[in-house]
Amino acid sequence: MNAKELGARLLGEVEETDLHELLQDLRASLSKTSPNTTTTQAHHFNLPNLDHIINIFLPPPNSNTTTTSTSPNRPLPNLSKNHPPILELTSLTPGSGKTHLLYHLLALCVTDDGTPTHKPSTALVFDTDAKFSISRLAEIVRARIVTLTIQPSTDIPLADTTTNPKARENTNIDEALTTALQNIHIFRPSSLASLVSTLHALPAYLLAAPEQSLHYSGNREVGLLVFDSASAYFWQERMSAEVDGQESSPPKPCDNGVDDGADDDGDTGAKEDKDLTSALRATQDLFGCPIIYTTMTLANSTTNNSNTSTTHTNTMPLLQNTLPASLSPLQISFPTLRLLFSRSAVKRFPGNMGLNTLLQDRGARQTVVEKGGFRVDVVPGGSVWNRDEHERVGGLSLKERLRAGGVKARGFGFVIGEGGVSFE
Repeated sequence: MNAKELGARLLGEVEETDLHELLQDLRASLSKTSPNTTTTQAHHFNLPNLDHIINIFLPPPNSNTTTTSTSPNRPLPNLSKNHPPILELTSLTPGSGKTHLLYHLLALCVTDDGTPTHKPSTALVFDTDAKFSISRLAEIVRARIVTLTIQPSTDIPLADTTTNPKARENTNIDEALTTALQNIHIFRPSSLASLVSTLHALPAYLLAAPEQSLHYSGNREVGLLVFDSASAYFWQERMSAEVDGQESSPPKPCDNGVDDGADDDGDTGAKEDKDLTSALRATQDLFGCPIIYTTMTLANSTTNNSNTSTTHTNTMPLLQNTLPASLSPLQISFPTLRLLFSRSAVKRFPGNMGLNTLLQDRGARQTVVEKGGFRVDVVPGGSVWNRDEHERVGGLSLKERLRAGGVKARGFGFVIGEGGVSFE
C-alpha cells in the first residue's frame, strides 16, 4: 500500500462534525450522574421524585438508544442523551400548585447543596402572566439555604437560625440568598412576538463579554428555562387574528390528538406558534437546559363527581386520554411529558351521617384541608407518548411503564407550607 492509498483510507475513517455537535457531546460527557447506581440516572432538576419519572421514559444519558415509533404516521423525535426534557405542567383549575413547584425547582437550580451530582446554575424565567411573586420565591430560596446550612440535629427552630451565632459564623445566609437571586433572570414579555424576540436575544445577553455584561451569571451554565404560562397570550392572539380579518383561522386550543401535518404557512397565528417552537428549540440546543412551561385548559372549574367537593378536583377519571384542550400555542407533541396538577380530593360528609359522627370526623377532615395536599400525575401527551398504540410507550402502557420503574401511582404528591414545598 502506497502513501496515497494509506492517506485515502485514513481520511475515510475520519468522522466529520460541527462545533455545536462537539460541544453537545462534551456537555453530555460532563453531565451530572450518580456514581452509586448501577444504571446511570440523569439529575435533570435535582428533584428525585420528578427525575425518576423522567428517567423511566427517557434513555440513560450515556446511552445511544433513541426512542422510535412503530407507527409510520407519527414518528417520534430523537430523544437521545443530548436532548434535555421539556415538561408541560397543566391543570383543570387555578391554584393547583404549578407555580409553587416552579419556585421550588428554581430554588434547587440556583443553590448549592454540596453534592457531586449538582452544581448551582442560572435560571431563566418568562413571567408572561405577570403574576410571578419574587417575594415568595425569595422566601422559598431562603428556606432552602437555611435547610442546607443548618444541620438537621440543631435544636434551634428554623425561625431563629439567622440569630444563631454559630450559623452567623459558618455562613452568611443573606449573602447566599442575594447570590442565588442574582442568578434568576426574570423577563416579562408583553406579547407572543415579544416572547419570541426575547428568546432570540438571550445569547447576546447571557454570552456578552465580561466588560459588557449586565448580569452576574457569567460563570454559571443555564440550568433551567421556565415560562409561566404558555396560555398567557392565547386570547390576545385570537383577538388580533379576528381584528386582522382572520376569523376563519384564529388560534385554536391544543388538543390531545396527533398533529395532522396540515400546511399552515398562510396562517399568521400558526407562523408565530412555529416561531415560538423554533426559538425554544434553538435556545435549548444552545444552552442544553431543560424547559418547563405551564398551561391552562378549557375544563370546567368544578366537577360533577358527588364524592368530591367543588374546590378539590378529582382528576382520576380524566387520565384515560380525555384531558381537555390546552390554551397553548405549542403542539401537544412538543413537551417530553405532560404533568397534570390537582389538589388532593377531600370527600364530602355523607348525607346519612349523624351529628355526633360529623363532629368526631370534622377534625380529621379539617387537617387534610389545612395540609394543602397536591398531586402530580403523568397524563397523555408529549413526544414519548404514542397514542397510535393505545396509550403504549415502548410496548407498555403508562401504568405498566411507571410500575416497572418503581412508581406505584401515576406520579407523586406534595404539600405547600410556609417554608415552601415538601414531598410525600
